[in-house]
Amino acid sequence: MRRLYLAPFGLHTATELVFKAALDTGAEPHEICYVTPSPRKLRDAQLRFIRLFGRRAFIPPTFTTPGMLSRNLHRRFGATRLFPSELGPLLVRSLLASHRPKPTIGYCAALAGFVNDVKLHFAADHASLVARLKKGLEGYDNPLARALEAAQVLQRYNELLHARGWADEPDIMLSAAVHVSSRLEPIRVLILDSFAAPNRPEQTLLAALINRAQTVLAMGYGDSTDSPDYALAARFTEFVASQSGFETVQLAAQPQPPTPLFACHSQEDEVLTICRHIRGNLWPEVSDTVLTFPRLNDYSPLIRRIFPQFGIPFTIYPETRLAASAPIVAVLELLRSVSSDFTRLATAAALSSPFLARLLQLDDSDGDFLRYSSAVNNYSKRAGIIKGRRNWQHLGQRLAAAEGLRPADSEATFVAGLEERIRSALKLAYGAFRSVDTLGSGARKLKELLGRIAFGAPAREQKPLRMLAPEQQQLYDLLDALVAFERDFGAIPADTAELQRVVARLASDSLVSNNPDPDGILVVPMTETLGLCPKHLLFGGLAENALPGRYSADPILPDRVRTALGMPDMSWHRDWQRFHLRRNLESASGTTFLTFPTSADGAPILPTPYLDLKPVPPPRTETLFSAREIQIAEGRRRRIQLPETEQPVEFATDREVQQVLAQRFGPDREIPVTALEAYRRCPFRFYLEHVLGLSTPDEPRFDVDARQWGLVAHRLLEKLYAGGAVPLERLKESAVQALDSTLDELNLPQFWQQVIRGVFANLLPGLVACERSLRKEGYTPQCIESRVRGEVAEGLRVKGRMDRLDSGPGGLRVLDYKTGSTAAVTVKAVLEDRTHVQLPLYARLIQSRGRIDNIGVYSLREPSII
Repeated sequence: MRRLYLAPFGLHTATELVFKAALDTGAEPHEICYVTPSPRKLRDAQLRFIRLFGRRAFIPPTFTTPGMLSRNLHRRFGATRLFPSELGPLLVRSLLASHRPKPTIGYCAALAGFVNDVKLHFAADHASLVARLKKGLEGYDNPLARALEAAQVLQRYNELLHARGWADEPDIMLSAAVHVSSRLEPIRVLILDSFAAPNRPEQTLLAALINRAQTVLAMGYGDSTDSPDYALAARFTEFVASQSGFETVQLAAQPQPPTPLFACHSQEDEVLTICRHIRGNLWPEVSDTVLTFPRLNDYSPLIRRIFPQFGIPFTIYPETRLAASAPIVAVLELLRSVSSDFTRLATAAALSSPFLARLLQLDDSDGDFLRYSSAVNNYSKRAGIIKGRRNWQHLGQRLAAAEGLRPADSEATFVAGLEERIRSALKLAYGAFRSVDTLGSGARKLKELLGRIAFGAPAREQKPLRMLAPEQQQLYDLLDALVAFERDFGAIPADTAELQRVVARLASDSLVSNNPDPDGILVVPMTETLGLCPKHLLFGGLAENALPGRYSADPILPDRVRTALGMPDMSWHRDWQRFHLRRNLESASGTTFLTFPTSADGAPILPTPYLDLKPVPPPRTETLFSAREIQIAEGRRRRIQLPETEQPVEFATDREVQQVLAQRFGPDREIPVTALEAYRRCPFRFYLEHVLGLSTPDEPRFDVDARQWGLVAHRLLEKLYAGGAVPLERLKESAVQALDSTLDELNLPQFWQQVIRGVFANLLPGLVACERSLRKEGYTPQCIESRVRGEVAEGLRVKGRMDRLDSGPGGLRVLDYKTGSTAAVTVKAVLEDRTHVQLPLYARLIQSRGRIDNIGVYSLREPSII
């Protein structure tokens, strides 16, 4: 008997129906082989069969997916090794190397994608493929040349895999069909459940299973209409119809009432709304509840943060890229560090990672790891390290030069210990990769290094390889595959930088499937619910930017050619989205709860056009389900505004604090004018920086920073006019001499000295023009870098260093050198808005010396006087 059941989306007992039909044949459970495309559906079917069969003891049926079955048969009967799909781009690159110098890994990945697509969806031979490509791209020379190159790569790819004894996933599934026909025992009852659009190797395997079975019961999706929602599922129906002897049974389902679509303000508000619905309407029976999104990765961080606030248990099954997992990020940063001469950020990230704690030879039982790991980033930034192994090895010396750290200080002792640990870590990392010349040798040395530092192991515990987390084990598998690849396909020249790029690419192409034991609400992507019929379905993220989702165009073949070759195209992508959307909407046997966000990053968002529903506000409830909501409600009840919740520190009654503040800022103390300027800009920042002494060092940059350039400029001009006004005809020569003397004193690296000389050479004509203008008005420098102090108001004494004071016929002019932007220093800002107080205060402090003619800014950025 061969029977195809077509179930509409709203039929929630389809799996039980096909199980009953199988048992009605008289078959024992162990004589049933159940095949479904989804791992989630596989587990669901096992539970449903146990509930259906009752508590009698039995040998269970065989439950499998096509992928699981093909790999199992390959392990039992196959004579080849499984070729990891992640290595496809590397094999393509080795094939292209003979005629295309240094092909990019991105282009090779595109060609590897072409190879995989053809093997999954095109059944004809190579000659037919070439003929179809020539016909489809006739008149388009460049696309045709690229497609023919891809076809040639495909042919050589298959030949090389066969010659070296490897087989990729499509080949293994095709060989599994042969094993089913020749080696597998006949199947009493075969069940094919919840298939929609199997690819060519899957169809070949399913056809072999059908031919090996006495009874075949297939459950597909379909209804009595020609609804486009079932267009994707029709591909499975057509495949089954191509097998002889099948009768079709159309099943029916009761129509479901329309479900409202709730509009939430944001994604976070959407998750909060879902949590309130769970606690208010589904709690506590949530074990048969599914939460799904078209793009789960956008919501998984919010779910992990908000669900625990409401006490809702959940199990999330997101498929993530290997490169995004924390342990692998640490390894990639380590490789980037070594390949880039230990750039600061990459090196600090690697040394401070808990997965590489043994690099610093740390034991975190006494908190050393947290102390040293946080110090790596802090001290390297304060020391101004940009890159360079020698700079890291002299961290303490650089820090002492930057901040005046004395050897006797306790902090200096800690830095010395940190420096020794960093020296050992960099020596180990640098030595590990010093002789890397191929990808295989680099992969081998990386694995050896990770083993030496107990990659991922907690403190004082050598974690055995078999106990590694899945992503760590997967990384080791990739490295082993690189070594095996080099052994079979030849060495690929590579330094550490190339090794880092390749490992990063392979990790980006590798998916990590997290499979914890289910607990609470099941959270999965939209496509992972295939075949599931939960009691309650929560469907979020139903926005226009998710459905329809973005279609990624093929860089090798135009869409019309993909259509002609039977490959997935834009129409397939649209059918795929409609199928999964409609299937989910009608999958729940109980309730369905739909939501979407109306905005993201301030931009409005509409609901998906695939839904003909008018959005409504989510239902309001007075019930409070979390501590967060209770706190907000309590504040509203007591009418407490946010400022009232602040608890400012009161120093008025603290005599010790008052004494310290009086010593530093009292009436007898002189406050620097620049500090007063900082207080005017932001009193709180003044408090942090000048009272508490806190500061955030700028990220070191590979250039002369503003502070250093300002120091050079001020010292140069001080030396230039140390003996008074310089005749204009000698100004250039004297300025160059002053620059030479300044650079000698500052002891800057030779490279930066050359940069500063070049910048100064460009500025010098403008500086001469400014001096000529001043001399023309009769003004010459009277004093340079002059210290001034005095009382500007009762109880307020200030001090400062005046850059320059010129004298002339009209009196005195106060000038302040600026190497940065002068846009904020305007006449209006000084006289009307009073947002710039530095120059007026200087004028007030020296008014006893004579009449003040004017004040101004001497810009050294684009020489001019403002």
